[in-house]
Amino acid sequence: MSDKIKDELSSDKTELSGNISIGSGEFRGMNELSDIIVSFHKKYPLVTFNIQSGNAKDINFGIEQGLLDMGVMIEPVDTTKYDFAQFSQMESWGILIRNDSPLSKKIYITAKDLKDQALIMSHSQQMQNEINHWFGRYAKSIEFVSTYNLLYNSAILVKRGLGSALSLNLEAKYDDVTFVPLKPALTYNSVLAWKADETSSRTVSTFIEFAKKYLESISKD
Repeated sequence: MSDKIKDELSSDKTELSGNISIGSGEFRGMNELSDIIVSFHKKYPLVTFNIQSGNAKDINFGIEQGLLDMGVMIEPVDTTKYDFAQFSQMESWGILIRNDSPLSKKIYITAKDLKDQALIMSHSQQMQNEINHWFGRYAKSIEFVSTYNLLYNSAILVKRGLGSALSLNLEAKYDDVTFVPLKPALTYNSVLAWKADETSSRTVSTFIEFAKKYLESISKD
């Protein structure tokens, strides 16, 4: 926090400079955020970025403590605490499953397909509640064998045969495993969020306005 304050006080007052700290989980919205960052950096080359990966709890804590300027989150977002701009790409849930499983050949996965299957799940309580609701009457027959905050390490557990992972479609490629979407679809919007009613540095404020205009232009296309 001390370093962030010093950085803001010493930034060039005529040409935009300084550092912007952004927290993000593993979301497709990061594709759009990356485009925004690249475009912004071309316009303001003295601005640098600190990208921190984490789960929702980490990101909320970082923003509340002033360690992060903003974060990528999944809706719903607490509008009493945050302002936000919505990404255009939807975040959709599915199963990351070994290629030698018969389920990997299916076009989509239903709750019935996963009855008595060993599953790996995000440890986010919000998402566990959503998934349990999606399972409906099959929820009590599902065996959860592990949880994760970021997917990569659990993808290795899937590959080694511990179970299949309920995950977002990240368009990432892992050897010997396949992503199959859920049916009915379980989808959410992701957003770029920042603390509401708080005065930000000129650099952060400029980036926020830049991101909002960028995302508005995409939504109109």
